Amino acid sequence: MSIAVDLDGVVLNLIEEWLNLYNKKYEDTLKPSDILDWNTHKFVKSRCGKRIYQFIKNPKIYDNVKPIEGALEAINSLRDYGFRILFVTTFEPKFSYAKFKWLNDHGFKVDKKDYIECGDKSLILSSALIDDNYENVKNFPELGILFSSPWNLKYDYKTRVNGWQQVLDFMTKNPPGEL
Repeated sequence: MSIAVDLDGVVLNLIEEWLNLYNKKYEDTLKPSDILDWNTHKFVKSRCGKRIYQFIKNPKIYDNVKPIEGALEAINSLRDYGFRILFVTTFEPKFSYAKFKWLNDHGFKVDKKDYIECGDKSLILSSALIDDNYENVKNFPELGILFSSPWNLKYDYKTRVNGWQQVLDFMTKNPPGEL
């Protein structure tokens, strides 16, 4: 069985580096817990506005991104249980190498056959999808698992996890196909 795993916000702690760069440039103190919606521009200073997205259009941002706590250990444990892990990320041509390299530099040992870039994750053939974007898990044809983040707490979703230990517990007790 395979598990598709989103990268930004699930494996890579992109939001902290993103807000760090924003806070330095705009002299702000915005924290990840302040971002209560997918549309990050709603929470930044008006003089920044939608320019907030320019920070994440630079592949160099990944040079300083840290892993989400527990991600590597849980993914390795899931692999030990026999799950194939597919790393899935929204397509951004100039990030291909940056994200793939980041995964391998941080010990995730991903082969190119298990790295997928796409705009519509509902097209991925996998038993489950773990993502922090409510729309992605809601539209996933198999088991969608919402990885809790401040920007998705407003959604009442049946399968939600609060961190990687809960992912590991859930997947080993409720393998897809048995739910």
